[in-house]
Amino acid sequence: MNKLYCGGNFGFDYKTSGYKEKAAEDYRAVLLDGAAYPFWGWYRYSSLMVKPDLRQGGHAPRGTSCICVELELPEDSVLLSNFDSWGCILSGYPVLPEEEWDRYYDEFKALPPEEQQKVKLQTWEKIFSEFDDSPIQGVFWKLEMANVRNARFFKAK
Repeated sequence: MNKLYCGGNFGFDYKTSGYKEKAAEDYRAVLLDGAAYPFWGWYRYSSLMVKPDLRQGGHAPRGTSCICVELELPEDSVLLSNFDSWGCILSGYPVLPEEEWDRYYDEFKALPPEEQQKVKLQTWEKIFSEFDDSPIQGVFWKLEMANVRNARFFKAK
């Protein structure tokens, strides 16, 4: 087998959130019939490091045997997004600068659910275009062996 598709179960529902449609509509993401969910990976781990430091904790439960796979993927097959802003989406809130959040929160919560969804989708553009020094994550829907550049086994700290 030289192709792999992701069909797992995750806490965030890509199918009902609007993410899949937004990705397909605006960002040329490769949405394949056989892929229920995208794969996830780091594009830039932090403002100082491209690759994750596997000597640090937090990658998996302590003592877990893991593998870090380094990939080289075609640019048009990966959807990049701001990792720090992604938390807003997972929590069901719009993406706003921190300094605007307190002022805007009560106004947002007072909107009807349909309007809240519309506002959230409009602010999502920011996670795909405003990266500053934040970590950048990428999702992709197909992984081929030809994309694998390196693999390192490690025990989670």
